[in-house]
Amino acid sequence: MRHRGPDNFGEWSDEYVYLAHHRLSIIDLSDAATQPMHDESGRYAMIYNGEVYNYQAIRDGLIQAGVSFSTQSDSEVVLQAYITYGADAFSMFSGMFAIAIYDKHTHGLIAARDRFGIKPLLYSVQDNGVAFASELRAFTRSGWCEGTLEDTALNGLFKYGSVQQPLTILKNVNALEPGNYLRISLSETGALNIQKQRYSSLYEDIESQRIDYKTAVKTLREKLEEVITLNQVSDTEIGCFLSGGIDSTAILALMAKRSEKPIKAFSLGFEEDDLDESDIAKQTAHEFGAEFHKITLNDEAVLSYFQDFIKAIDQPSIDGFNTFVVSKVAAEHVKVSLSGVGGDELFLGYSFYRDILSSKNPNLLSRSVSPILQALYDVLPKHKLRMLLIKTQTVNKAIETNRTINTPAAIDKILKTRMKTGGQNAIEHDNQSTGQILSTHEMQNYMMNTLLRDSDSVSMWHSLEVRPPLLDHELARFVLGLPDSYKMNAERTKRIFVDAVKDLLPSRVLNNPKRGFEMPYARWMNGALNNIIVAAWQDERKDDIFKKSYVRIMRNKAKNKNLERRDWLSCITLLWYLNHRCNLNEQ
Repeated sequence: MRHRGPDNFGEWSDEYVYLAHHRLSIIDLSDAATQPMHDESGRYAMIYNGEVYNYQAIRDGLIQAGVSFSTQSDSEVVLQAYITYGADAFSMFSGMFAIAIYDKHTHGLIAARDRFGIKPLLYSVQDNGVAFASELRAFTRSGWCEGTLEDTALNGLFKYGSVQQPLTILKNVNALEPGNYLRISLSETGALNIQKQRYSSLYEDIESQRIDYKTAVKTLREKLEEVITLNQVSDTEIGCFLSGGIDSTAILALMAKRSEKPIKAFSLGFEEDDLDESDIAKQTAHEFGAEFHKITLNDEAVLSYFQDFIKAIDQPSIDGFNTFVVSKVAAEHVKVSLSGVGGDELFLGYSFYRDILSSKNPNLLSRSVSPILQALYDVLPKHKLRMLLIKTQTVNKAIETNRTINTPAAIDKILKTRMKTGGQNAIEHDNQSTGQILSTHEMQNYMMNTLLRDSDSVSMWHSLEVRPPLLDHELARFVLGLPDSYKMNAERTKRIFVDAVKDLLPSRVLNNPKRGFEMPYARWMNGALNNIIVAAWQDERKDDIFKKSYVRIMRNKAKNKNLERRDWLSCITLLWYLNHRCNLNEQ
């Protein structure tokens, strides 16, 4: 996993544990901050991935409590906070993290993951112990597990476009749920004892904000200013991803307000006019005095980057190529880039949310009709039928229906092994509004399993840390507690967010209509990537995953250049499988 941290490597072991860490140096660039990190007494050893943005405030509190420090790193603050406060320290941290701390006296280990699941923490329990890592390739290349595909996860992948956590695409490897930690200990007989506990209940404990709209706008602006300031803490230069949209523009504007140097802004361009917003992004960057860098996704670029993309993704997904490419150009200039991920989920920015909000309370008659419509839609997945079905469903079920890309009947024709796939993570309380249910469902599912997971794997492949400032937990808690009408009404999406930053935004961005962003997958598969796709469907290992009848269809479509957008996921999954050679444990 050296691509995740090429600046330094450290390892430490005793008879009970082996810890290894590849470091991407961002805060305290000295060798003193190398990991595994040990406390002064020598009792604890820690490895840690991510950033705790409020580490300086925590550090000050620890110094007042008598704790001394030998580095300026946030890593040492994380370790000392745990030594001082125990597992309560995790709820103090504002940021993204996967942490493992080993106690050399008790031979116990605690491993924690941030509230949103921004940073991955994967683990596998076998008879001879527990292994954990940031990426699946660590488990297969070490020989810890055989790398057999998890059929339930594979079915979930084809239903929703990404593997649904806590599953991973490999058997016997799971993802630790966000806001949780594991305690791993040994009994006197040497038996493993593993306990999982939640330290954060962000989604369950939403507090209604009983403030007027004007006050809410002012408070939100103050919180955004504070969050961007925290996210710019670094001993190395920080840039930002920039599109023609409101989220990334607001982040750039707030960054530029407190930066003495021009911000480096990175944008993706397309040859297709209906996709390309790079001209707007370029004008915006210049308006804020930013240094603008663009990469255009033409056929030559797609072909050039595609094979590395397949290596980078670690698990197959329907998304991520755009982030892979913009991360590549960003990594040539900075080690850290801010991203607007989470803005649509938090501020109700997707247009389909309005359809669900307008039909939030299905009556008894519609609920009784819903199973009939579901059965019809499963075999006849037409758009009009989908919209009719959504109007008869509860909020959580309606979102799940909207996010479903393949019905069970379609999956049955694709995959060799058909498994019943469960529903997505859902929290639905009587005291939650429709908008709150929308946000929490999307953040626990689509955002976590697709946006955040893909963003981490493809950016860290380029040794680039991507920070999503809109996913500050205090900011999110505040926004989630606001009335739905503050975020979306009949005329506007992201209402309060826009009003909080509109004095900073150029009119071209404010007046730029939100467009559904769809990559031109079909054109690429039938053009620049066609030789790669045709060869993949000729490989005999395709039969490990797909039905022979489906293979024949795909092989003919690829050969005749008739592939459709919906075929992208199957092609990516096959290419990932061939590249990672999961079942053969070969590299």
